[in-house]
Amino acid sequence: LPAPKLVRFAVRTKFFDNFIRDCVHRHGIKQVVMIGAGFDARVLRGKDMRWDTLLPPTARDLMESNTLTFYELDLPELMDRKRDLLERSGMGPRAAKALGLPRVHRIGVDVMTEDWVSLIKRYGFLPDRPTAWLLEGFLYYFDQPDVMRTLAAVSQLSAPRSRIGMSAVSAAAAAPKGGKWKWGSDFPEAVLEEFGWDESLAYELGCPSIAEGWDTSFVCPRGAPEPRDLPDVKRTWYVTGSWPGEPPANERERLQQWMLKTWRQVKPWVEIAGRHALQFATTGFQVRLPIPSWLADVIRK
Repeated sequence: LPAPKLVRFAVRTKFFDNFIRDCVHRHGIKQVVMIGAGFDARVLRGKDMRWDTLLPPTARDLMESNTLTFYELDLPELMDRKRDLLERSGMGPRAAKALGLPRVHRIGVDVMTEDWVSLIKRYGFLPDRPTAWLLEGFLYYFDQPDVMRTLAAVSQLSAPRSRIGMSAVSAAAAAPKGGKWKWGSDFPEAVLEEFGWDESLAYELGCPSIAEGWDTSFVCPRGAPEPRDLPDVKRTWYVTGSWPGEPPANERERLQQWMLKTWRQVKPWVEIAGRHALQFATTGFQVRLPIPSWLADVIRK
């Protein structure tokens, strides 16, 4: 790879390595969802990610599905190719388990056109648990409506203390202003805040605090990024944020929250059923409210 592109990949990879490590080891997050995962190998890089320092799951953890699990989402043909390469290289699921690596579900799905939310739930994703979301090198390939829809879905699935990491580019680097990407924003942290994320921070490629010793002078000849109020500057952002609130302290609180959420969903139907029952009790079967025929048969019996 040319030196500039190599440095971009190195800085971005290191930044999000630190993000995932911080989520898992510091914040204790047990669900990691990578949207647009591609050939990401963080699950396999046990030494870099310090998976061996994690405490083994207890029997209670296993019963409550409270073990570190990765969900990698990308196009079906790409996920099939990745699984095939891992099997041929001796790093299939059995080998990964024997090495003590985290559990991973590699899910082939087109996030922009298919119902990926229902799919990851079928694989065991729990929306009431804190989640680390990673959208690395992904969003700027799509138009703004698709990006907003994806971020909205991610936000709706996020429990308190969830965290998000994503890469973005500035508006000048997007197609409307002559750039090669489809979506860009000069303030991507503000985009996250619009969806309810808190403590959102945007780090620009070239910022010394994330350079990790790499020479980024090709991006910032002056040694630091250009002022943010300077328009029409092509920039690359690495953005993080956290979902506000505190998660349930124990399984009982999780159950209470689930019951409350479920009740709010079924309450309108219970009220309708109650009105039907009251009308049956007072006027017999001369019901003015339309009801399904199968329900009327059940009530008659």
